[in-house]
Amino acid sequence: MSLVLERTWPYVLAAAWLYTWYHLLGARFPTDPSGLLSASGTAAAVLVGFLATANAIVLGLSGTELFKRLSAAKYISLLYNYFYEAIAASIVFLIVSIVGFFMPEGTANAGSFPVAWMATGTLALFLFFRVNQLLFSLIRQA
Repeated sequence: MSLVLERTWPYVLAAAWLYTWYHLLGARFPTDPSGLLSASGTAAAVLVGFLATANAIVLGLSGTELFKRLSAAKYISLLYNYFYEAIAASIVFLIVSIVGFFMPEGTANAGSFPVAWMATGTLALFLFFRVNQLLFSLIRQA
């Protein structure tokens, strides 16, 4: 996979899904999203925990031959940037889910909130997939 494609595909796919959901599927959102928001908050917290743990494991590999090869290829800073983007997007998704859960009754499914929820959730998921894909690639090379 080219570096440009690797850097951009989560954002492109998230934007494409958001466009499809909003324009082609009618931006459907539950009339009472409290269960969805509770579950998505939990899922976002799990993503943050997994990504932080995976990041710590990669940091623990700093003396290994694989880590030295990645450092020599100037890929480590990019990998850490991918971790940062995925963790930050997951935290933003968690915050959006929590805010929506505590919005006044009947307002969480109106206005721009469903778009914000869908955008942050989709982006967090695709950024998580990118980090996960890279981690499995590193495991195969180790």
